[in-house]
Amino acid sequence: MRLMAFTDEQLAQIRDAAQPIPRAHRAAYLERVTALLAGRQFGNRDVQRSGRIGAARANRSSGYGMTRVDRFLARVDRELASIEPVARDAFLSRLIDHWEQRYAIWQLTEGESESCTDPCNPISAEDFVLALTGLASSSFDLRIRNCP
Repeated sequence: MRLMAFTDEQLAQIRDAAQPIPRAHRAAYLERVTALLAGRQFGNRDVQRSGRIGAARANRSSGYGMTRVDRFLARVDRELASIEPVARDAFLSRLIDHWEQRYAIWQLTEGESESCTDPCNPISAEDFVLALTGLASSSFDLRIRNCP
């Protein structure tokens, strides 16, 4: 394994992103961050983005603080693992398109288009934004791993 050189600011970004992650899952977080940055030039923004992606994945895989969006994204991760590598990007693109359409309809109907099984926790714009951000993160992660 090749050594990576981080600035003090980059190390602080990595450490700060790891704070909410349970200790038992921090190794997986660090492996994700280094995998995203390996073999390429990176700056502070790249480290920060990789830290956010690594933290989101570590929290999802640990089940820590699972929301309905986290559970959805965990199902997407499991589905991606079962799909042929060449079809993964198309699968994520279709999911992103579908969620963008659902969000637009949700906005037009002021939330009436989505049924809610928990009246104490109705579906909100935040759910759509988090789902779309998670899907985009997965798509970005997939593209980074496929770059030379």
